[in-house]
Amino acid sequence: MPSATTTPRRSPATARSTPRAWTGRSPCSGPGADWPLVLLSFPLVVLIMLAHVASVFWFDALYGFALGFLLPEWLLGRMLG
Repeated sequence: MPSATTTPRRSPATARSTPRAWTGRSPCSGPGADWPLVLLSFPLVVLIMLAHVASVFWFDALYGFALGFLLPEWLLGRMLG
């Protein structure tokens, strides 16, 4: 029976799938930096972020339209109806 001070041995498959610790280095810095890929992907990231903000705005706009126009029209139709 192993003692409480020993750590279990990991299999090679588990050791490979364990994520590495953050080293503090950016993949965009250093001699092996892939700047063309960074410059090409930046506009895509900006478009994704703008689409996210627009989706929140449009959901808000549709919600406001439903509360301001559709709900009162439905209520008046039921009351006068």
